[in-house]
Formats: sequence, structure tokens, C-alpha cells
Amino acid sequence: MTRVDSIPSTPTELGLRYEKWRVFQKIALEKIIESFDNGKKYFLLNAPTGVGKSLIAVAACKLLGRGYITTHTKILQDQYVSSFDVATIKGRNNYKCRYIPKNTCEDCIKPILKSCPFSDLCPYMIDRTRAILHNITIMNNYYFTIVMNYTDKFDNRPLLVVDEAHLLENDLMSFVEINISKNVVKKYIGDIWTDVNDFEEALEFLNTLYHESSLKYSLVIEMAKECLEYEDYDEAKELMKQSRLYEKLMRKIETILENKDIGWVVNKVKTKRTEKLLLKPLHIHPFTDLVFEHTDHVLLMSATLSKNYMKIYGIDEDDAEYLELPSPFPRQNRPLYIIPKYELSKTNLDKDYVMNWVVKCISLILSRHKFERGIIHTSSTNLAKKIYDRLRAKFDRLYLIDSDNKDMVMEYLKQKDNSVLIGANLHTGLDFRDDLARFQIIVNLPYPSLEDPQVRARAKVDRDWYLTKMAERLIQSYGRAVRHERDRAVCYVLDKRLIKLINYNGEHFPVWFKEAVHLLKYDKLEEMENKEMEVVL
Repeated sequence: MTRVDSIPSTPTELGLRYEKWRVFQKIALEKIIESFDNGKKYFLLNAPTGVGKSLIAVAACKLLGRGYITTHTKILQDQYVSSFDVATIKGRNNYKCRYIPKNTCEDCIKPILKSCPFSDLCPYMIDRTRAILHNITIMNNYYFTIVMNYTDKFDNRPLLVVDEAHLLENDLMSFVEINISKNVVKKYIGDIWTDVNDFEEALEFLNTLYHESSLKYSLVIEMAKECLEYEDYDEAKELMKQSRLYEKLMRKIETILENKDIGWVVNKVKTKRTEKLLLKPLHIHPFTDLVFEHTDHVLLMSATLSKNYMKIYGIDEDDAEYLELPSPFPRQNRPLYIIPKYELSKTNLDKDYVMNWVVKCISLILSRHKFERGIIHTSSTNLAKKIYDRLRAKFDRLYLIDSDNKDMVMEYLKQKDNSVLIGANLHTGLDFRDDLARFQIIVNLPYPSLEDPQVRARAKVDRDWYLTKMAERLIQSYGRAVRHERDRAVCYVLDKRLIKLINYNGEHFPVWFKEAVHLLKYDKLEEMENKEMEVVL
């Protein structure tokens, strides 16, 4: 009997608390397991909100015996733990130290003394032991990369599931890039800052930085030992913080030196207070083995995972399969209306008549939905502020959001029964279900900023990547408001460019997204202020 034949008719038979599979879950599992049985290492699953990807992930781990699940956020880790019998482990700074209660386990003295009188009671060690022994373990991407490559505590397993797999690129980029300021170097390492103009000069500076960091690291460890002997825990904590800075910096420098021929982007930033040096790889695929090499099979899942991610992550198409699932939400509950008037590029948005039209459109839509909450997505905070400044006198229900604090975002939304948020960072990690948002406006296509040298260099050599990242954010924005089968919300896109992209670059958009698209002429939009939307549209 193959493993496909072992997929039971209900999740309960796998020891899960759900009584039946949702639409498409069992189909997806069958395709995944069949692919792995046929020798494929990778499976990419594009599954929209409502499919139930978490259950697919846990069931796949059970069918293959043991597995790891990684995520971008700790919030998603907690959601897995609340729904399934799995173990979770987070970074040491999430745990309180039992030996020195005002410290976290990140300030652990064990690396210095090689022992701790409270080891058996350490909350981090308790979670880590359970995570090592449990058959299904949840971590975030960054922690997984650290422990699998720089410790020997966790063994290889048959399966790795990467949830929110479109964000793995960002996490790996954060893992390998260097972003260091002149002030930090001067304070913790010495007066060795050098003006860097190209990658060769950067390599010379990094070699010096590595040597000096290594010396400083040995010194602060010895100093920390002395502080602990005299029970000066505050000073020991500060020294341990410094030691972690040196360790992290040396690891990053080693990574760059070992991969110096793959193509790096050097960026110098000068501010009023300091100078910064940033080094990022042009492509992330040289580093994906840091994640993928520790398991026999890899399941990548996301609601915005196009086939182009095989190229982004360096996956051989012959060693992978791709599946795009339909949305379980009725398309009439989630219409997407494109208003085909102007292409809202940055250049066009600088024109007064175009911006006047954008403001008029938004004003009409807000008037039509005057008793409902809504979200306005922009590609930049600067654009959000321009629109807000033009509309706030007329609409006191409008709130400009310039914060990554998700709790604060929700508090603003709940200020009134018809609150409307406008901002550039509302496309991910937020759940605007039911009456929290009955309409959304996506002002312009959210392309990555070309002001970032790495983005500019990457876009120049790989237009597909640039389109993929824009489409990913657009689809994420669209999906914020309709969160279950009975939910409903209208989405408006003011940027005409989306029509051409869907027609000529449709592979970047899933079928469930394209099937919701309609055109709405501007004159019809004007009529909406006094007519029922269902009649007009």
C-alpha cells in the first residue's frame, strides 16, 4: 500500500480533532503524497484563504512520520499550537530566565560558565527538549535556519513544510545580509570604519571587521566571567549582548566570504547621525539549501505562491510539482472592480489632474459605503498621506496608518462603525473579517520600491521577479477582507495597469483572483452615490 492509500476519509482517523476534510484538503494531500512517493523533493501549493493550509501541513507531517513546519511569524506558530498537538520552539528572548529573573534566556550565562543551576527548570530548555522529541515541531524561518545549520540539536526529518512560503525570501535575505552603521562599529569594535565604494572594497573592510570582532568577542567573554564571579549581573548582561553582536556579525561575514562570487549589491546610506553599509545578495537561491537540505521533502504553501517561486528559490522543475487550488469563497462575495481610467505610475501620480481624479474616485466610493468600514491600500506611506490630507476635512472617519503595530491598526478601525484606514502596510498579517471591512480600495499597483538598490538591480535582470513581488502584495491586499465562506466585501482597484498585466502576464495571478475581476467605468462609479450598488453593477 502506498502512502496515498493511507490517507483516511476523515482527519479524526489521523488523530486530529477535525471531523471532516474541507473542500480541496484531501485532494491536495493526495497530490502532495503521490508526488513525494514518485520521488519529487518539492511540492508548491498555492492555496487561498479558507482552504485550511494548516491542517494540510500537519496531516502531511503525520503521513510521512515526522516533520518540521516553519512560518514567518510567531503568531502563526501560536495558531498551530492552539489547533493541533504539535511542539513549538521560539528564540531565547521569548523566555524568562529562572536564574536571573529580570533577564531573558537570550542573556543565558551557560555559554560562559558551561553550566547553570536552573537548567532543569529553564523554560527555553523545556520547550527545546519537547521540540526535539515531538514528531511535529513548529519554528519560525529564522530560528530554523540557525539551529539546523549552527547547532547539532535537531535531526533531519522526512518533511519540511514552509507556511507563508512567499515570505521565506525575505527571511533568508535578513539572515544573510549585512546592515551595519558607523556608530555601532565605533562603539563596539573600534575606529576602523572605511569608506566603501564597491564590493572589492567591501570585502577588505569585512575582513578587518571579522578580525577585530573575533578579538573583541574573546575579550567580552572573559570579562563576563569576571562579572558573574562578583554577581554583577547587569554588566554581564550587557557583555553577553555584545558577544551576540560579534557572533552574528562574524557569521554573516563568513557567509559573504564563502559566497563572494554570486553577486552582491553594495549600498551606502548617510543620515544626519551616522553612515550605514548594506550588503545584500542579488539573488536568494544560493542560500535556500540552508533551509531545504535538512529534509527529504519540502512542501511550500501560500495563498500567493506562483510557479515563478521555483526560479526564485532555485528549485529544479523536474524535481517539483505545482498545484493551484480554487477559492472556497463564492466569487460573488468578493468582486474586484478595476476602474480603467489612468495608469497610476509614480510619474502619473505626480500630475495634478491624475491625483485629483484619484481623490474624486475615493471620495465617491467612501460616500457610497458611508455606513461601512473599509481599507485603502497605497504603495507608499507618502502617497497615503497625500490622499489623507486631501480627504480628512470631508471624512472624519478616515485614519492614516503609519505603524507596523497590528494591535494599534485594529484599535483605529474600531473607533467608529464606519472607520476607514489608509496606509501602505495593511496587506499582510491583518484579518479584516465581517464588519471590520466591507470594502477595500487598492489605489495603485504595489511594486517594490526601486529606491532600494538591491530591488533595482534585481528588477533589471529579472522582470518576472519584479512582477511576482507586486502581484503577491496585490493579492494579499485583496484577501484581507473576505475571510470565510459567508463573508463579503467589495474591492476597487484604481490602477488601469492591472488590466494589461492580467491579459499579458496572467501567470502571476491565480485563477480564483482573475475570476473575480470586473471593469467598472468611472461614470458608473459616479452613479453609485445615489443608487444601490447591486443594481448599478
